[in-house]
Amino acid sequence: MKDCRSRSFFLLLLLVVQISTTLQYEETENYYDDDNYEVDLELEALENEGLTFETEQIKRDQVTNGTQNLLDEKTKQIKEKVGNFGKTSQFRNYAENGTGSLEILQWELLDCLVKQGASLDLSDETVDWIYNDKTTLEALFTSGDIFDRNCGGVIDILSTIIKQVPDAKNPGLKFTLAAATALTFGVERKARVRNQIIDGVARYHNYLKWSDEGILLEPFYHLNVWEMRFVLKGNSLDYEYVWAQENIPEQFRTPERIGGAVFNMVKYTPGKPMKNHTDPDDPTKPLPETLENMHIYGGVCGTFCAFGSGATQAFGVPASPLGQPGHCAFTWLKNGVWQLANKVRGWEQSYRKKSFTFWRREASFLLLMHDVQQNPVIYQLSEK
Repeated sequence: MKDCRSRSFFLLLLLVVQISTTLQYEETENYYDDDNYEVDLELEALENEGLTFETEQIKRDQVTNGTQNLLDEKTKQIKEKVGNFGKTSQFRNYAENGTGSLEILQWELLDCLVKQGASLDLSDETVDWIYNDKTTLEALFTSGDIFDRNCGGVIDILSTIIKQVPDAKNPGLKFTLAAATALTFGVERKARVRNQIIDGVARYHNYLKWSDEGILLEPFYHLNVWEMRFVLKGNSLDYEYVWAQENIPEQFRTPERIGGAVFNMVKYTPGKPMKNHTDPDDPTKPLPETLENMHIYGGVCGTFCAFGSGATQAFGVPASPLGQPGHCAFTWLKNGVWQLANKVRGWEQSYRKKSFTFWRREASFLLLMHDVQQNPVIYQLSEK
């Protein structure tokens, strides 16, 4: 019996020693494996990141494929409805009624997105609303060119604005400004100053603020989407517009005279006077061509048309530079009529700038587009 107890005690002692040794080894191993442990964590994080990327890619592919499927279904749906039409009146009735009109506009949007390689995520409540709202789609497709057919960019900008300003869904200034902003900034636009990228959504909010403050002139509140684009598309930065709002003489702050402020505020100076002065914020560069510096130093025709259109847009009046042979002019909307300013030729010898928003034709077509926009119902029908 005594031998058994001794033997049990000896085995228990061996077991305690073995456990103690193992624990010491594991503690030492863990101590020296801290670096490896961190590496393992980094590898795990990278693997998770890769899985996340793959998951997001799968989601994007599903949305893209879903957009193509939507287009195929919409094409089939429209063909089935119009396939048996034998009279022009039947096509017109289909295009004019609410359901048919919406289906055609949805098809146009989907076709534009698929050709662009973009997609439409209808799981997004705001995007789904845009896709199913006839008035919104009509505004997007009958208010001038969608630059580079970038429908995806237009939908992104518009949905962003609506999420921030839900009232932009309703007819009125907020909607007009939102649709015009989306069409204008669906592609990246750069400012004249240092090629800075213009934040379209921020510009939307600034014009809303200026309208609330009563800074903008009365015609601004009655513009259609196409006309509003000629307010928003200026290549001045928003702080330049604030400078203009604070410094344009009072006598020019009327819808009839705003386009003439340039001839009071800019002096003709041959050459490139701003190039002869360095930027105090960066002595390695010349002065930036801001509206304020144009006022101080002057310039030639390019300066006059840039200041003239920029100062006009600062007060919510549509304007745009124009090209003429060896010259730069500008146009602005005076009491509903497009005026040529700083001109040496007429409309027949004026040509559009790249940012013009109609049919990609010579400048005189601006007048035709203006007339078309006065009868939106007929124009919208013709586009369908």
